[in-house]
Amino acid sequence: MPLRHALAYARLPVADRTDTCITCHTLPLAGKAVAPGVHCQSCHGGSEAHVAGRGMTKTTGVVDCRSCHDARHHPGFDRAKLWEVIRHGR
Repeated sequence: MPLRHALAYARLPVADRTDTCITCHTLPLAGKAVAPGVHCQSCHGGSEAHVAGRGMTKTTGVVDCRSCHDARHHPGFDRAKLWEVIRHGR
């Protein structure tokens, strides 16, 4: 599943690469720049401290999966079932 997250932008049809759709398929950078794919920072804040501490410093936050996997775009989403596929952390 993490690989699928990384390919989120590549799997998005070109016609759907609009400001609305790329919100969930990329990581926003400064200005209007985006990094294609869904990265750790998309769900977790505090990545700078986490990287600097070689993984010993926890990230500061988590967004709900439903912020992207909503009823409109992923109606059959089962967080509990899919968490078993992507579970990570300590």
